[in-house]
Amino acid sequence: MKIVVDKLMCNWLKPWFKLDINQTLVEFNELASMLYLGVGFIGSVSLMLLPDFNGRNWLAICIVYAFAMYWLFSTPRAWLPLWPSFVQVPVGLSIVVSLQWIIPLDLIHFTAFLYPLTFIFTFHFYSRAFFSMAMALTFLATGIIIAHRGVPFWPVYLATTFGATLLLGLIVNKTASKLHQLAKFDSLTGLMNRHFWEASVNHLIALTRREKQPLSIVFFDIDKFKKINDEQGHLEGDKVLKRVSEMLKNVSRESDLHGRWGGDEFAIALPNTNKIQAQALIDRLQIDLGNVKVSPGVVSLLDGDDLKSLLNRADSAMYDVKMTKR
Repeated sequence: MKIVVDKLMCNWLKPWFKLDINQTLVEFNELASMLYLGVGFIGSVSLMLLPDFNGRNWLAICIVYAFAMYWLFSTPRAWLPLWPSFVQVPVGLSIVVSLQWIIPLDLIHFTAFLYPLTFIFTFHFYSRAFFSMAMALTFLATGIIIAHRGVPFWPVYLATTFGATLLLGLIVNKTASKLHQLAKFDSLTGLMNRHFWEASVNHLIALTRREKQPLSIVFFDIDKFKKINDEQGHLEGDKVLKRVSEMLKNVSRESDLHGRWGGDEFAIALPNTNKIQAQALIDRLQIDLGNVKVSPGVVSLLDGDDLKSLLNRADSAMYDVKMTKR
């Protein structure tokens, strides 16, 4: 039942995200945990500096929630369903709006920084349609609350906060998108780099164990690649790497995670795929590549495996294949 609910929630939430959920979740949880840690720290300091604050109990609940979410999302947890991650933005926005009821009138303007912080996060991960809808509803609710409470200069507060949130969201999102591409993807092939691939597969292993589904890893390199570089030049070698990457994307599914491990080595993680199916994918890749040959090591996740042991077995399997060609 738990798995069914998780899948239904993810299928419903997936269209709201810019990227595939499996590729987004690692970064999403990392940044969410940092955001919650910061909010929890700021809330704790505020609680100490405002001993006579009437809404201390409500603020304390928000602080406990923030630290609990930091603990929950700071590291991958096999037992944690996916959907709690994706409802954190609506929950976070609801908390920000609720603070407009709790905070004293003379301090309410100090909550303005929470809006850009939350929406920058939203704009980075979610689609423009979700961002626009969430922003409209959030500021509509905020406007109604602060107008009802008679916050001094509330139209100015609302307009400046809305404008700053929108402007910072656009600027940070554009910058973050460029940094995201540079930090997580190989510039030559467009595949995941080693660090991002490992982080993503660590999450995928936890997900696979929770859903009790198969997972296969393929580790391969290009035969005689050094000879291509030496005899035809590095530009020709780069063309071969790009070609292999494109063919790899063509034979893969959207849910597959493929990365450039380094040099002429590539790695693929195949969820819901057994060893026979993984070998069939590599066979299709080899047919599409024609005269460019690869040596693959194909393994499937075992009960005692972690990422390191899985990769060691894949590397050994690749070495065995290479030995048979000599």
